[in-house]
Amino acid sequence: MNILIKSDNFSKNSVNYLETKPNMMFDGLFTKVNYCDDFMVMYGVYLDIPIQQVENSVKPVISSASFAVFQSIELDMLRGYLEYRGIKGNAICAKLSEYIQTKYDVCESCSGESLAILKISGIWENVIGEVGLSFKVAKA
Repeated sequence: MNILIKSDNFSKNSVNYLETKPNMMFDGLFTKVNYCDDFMVMYGVYLDIPIQQVENSVKPVISSASFAVFQSIELDMLRGYLEYRGIKGNAICAKLSEYIQTKYDVCESCSGESLAILKISGIWENVIGEVGLSFKVAKA
């Protein structure tokens, strides 16, 4: 079952890391994630990205508060993964935060319509010690 989670309802304690396997895309490892609570199990994490399309603007807008929440989710998941694997000293690649800053204008406030969905399917780890989220963004 897949349910769209509002970013402020996300709980890092509900993220479960599955078996780590060789990555098929590049030399490294990949670990799938599940999101489980008392009522459901979801393969991956599906989050609502509250953005607003503004007239005369090339990029949609996301509030700085929402951006901070997504930064926190990314870091929490990657730190949890490193703890789960018992790894110290790996570099965290904040590719999700980088992606949001590239695709959206971050501003103090916006209406926060639900125009995009973020799917986090797992965590990648490369041979030089970097880790990051494997994610995809789709229009709602």
